[in-house]
Amino acid sequence: MPQPHVSLARIAAEVGVSTATVSMALRGHASISAATRARVLAAAEALGYRPDPRFSALMEFLRSRKEAPFHAVIAFVHDYDTAGRYLRLRTPSEFFNGARERGRRLGFQLEPFWARESGLTLPRLAKILRARGIPGAILTSPRATSFPFHEDLADLAVAVVGYTSWTPQYCRACNNQHHSMTLALQSLEARGYRRIGLALSSQDDADAEHNWLSAYLGFHHGLPANRRPPPLLGPESDIFTTNALSRWLSTAKPDCVIGHTNPLLDRLLATGIRIPDEMGFATLDIFERDDHLPVSGIEQHSAEVGAAAMDMVTSQISFQKCEAGRSSRLVLIEGEWVDGATTKLPQAAATAPGGRRAPGATPRRGSQA
Repeated sequence: MPQPHVSLARIAAEVGVSTATVSMALRGHASISAATRARVLAAAEALGYRPDPRFSALMEFLRSRKEAPFHAVIAFVHDYDTAGRYLRLRTPSEFFNGARERGRRLGFQLEPFWARESGLTLPRLAKILRARGIPGAILTSPRATSFPFHEDLADLAVAVVGYTSWTPQYCRACNNQHHSMTLALQSLEARGYRRIGLALSSQDDADAEHNWLSAYLGFHHGLPANRRPPPLLGPESDIFTTNALSRWLSTAKPDCVIGHTNPLLDRLLATGIRIPDEMGFATLDIFERDDHLPVSGIEQHSAEVGAAAMDMVTSQISFQKCEAGRSSRLVLIEGEWVDGATTKLPQAAATAPGGRRAPGATPRRGSQA
């Protein structure tokens, strides 16, 4: 027999507060004290309250039409030395901007903290966060395998942007790296490439826990031997030199190279290869170049990754539950193929499969716009 609906008014009468207070407490609104929120959640659980998803969706839509005022601060903590150096990079700045915009809609202000800033130690930064009553933090780091800050975050709601293998593991939001590699390979095949190579530093491969490499090898499994060039892997300082790349290109003979960084494209151009006339190039994370050359590859939608991390932090604050270890969650954001000037356009459709054209990338003669 279906249970009777439990209204917000009934919870309010049980706790002795207004229905507006109950509504904000259930949403984890920053203006509601922790003690009141705990009483509301306990009463809602005892009465068997279950939100109506249709009403919740309507209210979320109505709330999204107006900007919420700032009530609390969420820390954006980066294991880096300076803010300027970090925010000049496209992907990290989109992490920050996406999280900040989502926080603004939810009534939180995102404030950056630089864990390696001159004179600032990690224990001191942790004390600053606690002294200011900051309830949650979004973490990001240039290295996915280390962030010497875990023991200081035990009582905070935490989420991480980017793929990491930290211990303990926190909630994470990142690009779906395995799918992005597969999408890049499929898109390049649709553009006529048949011997697609991969040049990846061993550090980038390890940071992704081999997501890039496993998708690449899985895609090539079963293909004829003449379509399986060996990937170029190793320390970046060793493999991304003009001589090392020239040797690999002469033996592997790829007709297109997938990479991850701007320096790799610079080194390929330094070998004298004309891109895309003699060989194509695609990146796994679209970057901006000083020469404004639109690069083909995967748009990781890093702003959406940042927004997802903010959602996980505010969710933990709402339910007063810090999720780490076995209870941590991983949210994957799908990438999108973007046609640039470093690959050929497909014969059948200018943006197939499922892609778009980068700004400034014009169709070449013989291709369809």
